[in-house]
Amino acid sequence: MRNAECTEITADGEMRITLPRAIMRAAGIEPGMPLVAYEEDGQIVVEMRPAAWTGMPALRGEPVGAEGLA
Repeated sequence: MRNAECTEITADGEMRITLPRAIMRAAGIEPGMPLVAYEEDGQIVVEMRPAAWTGMPALRGEPVGAEGLA
């Protein structure tokens, strides 16, 4: 674990998660800021999206759908 901040979260019935406010603030994430989420080696990674990333639908902020979660 990289950071001492650790909070248990749960996906809701629509497979959505909400990140705790304290973690968002510590990462410098502001409301409306575009983020990128992906799976890497069995972990979910959420990063701030660089403005130059516009190629893939998911990187343009378009939903990818729950079928990718299966």
